[in-house]
Formats: sequence, C-alpha cells, structure tokens
Amino acid sequence: MDSYLKWQLETELMDMLPAYGGTALLVSHDRGEVYRLADKIAVINRGQMETPADKKELFRHPRTLSATLLTGCKNISVAKREDKSHIYAEDWGLSLKTSAEPPLGTRYAGIRAHFLEPRDRAEGENVFPMEVVRVIEDTFSFIVMVRPPGKAAAPIRWELEKKAWHDLSGRELFLYFPPEAIMLLED
Repeated sequence: MDSYLKWQLETELMDMLPAYGGTALLVSHDRGEVYRLADKIAVINRGQMETPADKKELFRHPRTLSATLLTGCKNISVAKREDKSHIYAEDWGLSLKTSAEPPLGTRYAGIRAHFLEPRDRAEGENVFPMEVVRVIEDTFSFIVMVRPPGKAAAPIRWELEKKAWHDLSGRELFLYFPPEAIMLLED
C-alpha cells in the first residue's frame, strides 16, 4: 500500500478507536504507526511478550535490547558498567557518563541518532572528537556516520537537519552524548 493510502487508513483508525471504547490489538512493524495509534505497547521478543508499557515511557526507557531495536534506535553498543556513573561502550571505544546509575547487569547501551549534539571543542564529559565515516543524504536530513578518530570502532549514526549539517561544514567535529539520553540495557 502506498504511503498516502496508508496514511488515510491510519487517520480513519485515529477517529474510530476513541469512539470504540474497548480494547483493540494492533500488530505492526512500523514504530511510527504504533506510536501514533497506541497508548500501551508490548514488544514480542523471541516469541514471548514483554511487559506492556506506556508508549512514551517505552520510547524513553526501552529497558531491553529488543525493545530498543524495535523503537528505532540505531546506535547500540555492547557495554559494561565502569562505576556508579559511567559505562564503557565497547563497540564505540567510549567511556560515557550516565544520568542514572548503571545496573550491575548492564550489557548494552544505546543512544538515538537525533540526541547527539555538536560542540565547538572537546570540553567536558561525554564530548568527543569524531571523524566522519560517511554522509548519507535523506529526504529532509543528513545521516552522518562518525567514530572516534584513529579507532577501528563501529560507526555511530548521527541524524540532523540539512541546514545544521551545512552550518558545520569544514569544521572539526565534536559530539556530545547527553547522559540522560543514554539508554542502559540489561539484555
């Protein structure tokens, strides 16, 4: 089904569901569609349903690797707790300060591509110099794949508006990983 027709059907559902008054089950692989239509979301992981969660809470704090992937996070690294406020993201080669105490069982860390922030210099915690690996033009944004310079680290996806990327052109790149945006995952 083309995107226009799909959107028409979705808006009809948006009008119908509140009037229904009962419980409706929506099964979808489209995270945006689920977010727009559902109040609570349950992720199916290896044939088992995870505990249903409020949609905003699930997207803010997915808790599991499968929920993080299904909510669209592209930046996930194997991670381990370093201390009460830091984790080491092995795939990226970065020690990151977190806003919450990392659980002892932390196995992965994630950060959404649009939460990374450019900085003028490597000043303060969670600000790192980055080299650009690849720039991909999308419809209304750029996807910039970066990694710490001189490391054979997995690329980190950073997504930003076209104008913002053009404004950074030719400058040395430093990225800030906000501690409150780092998702800590135990499985």
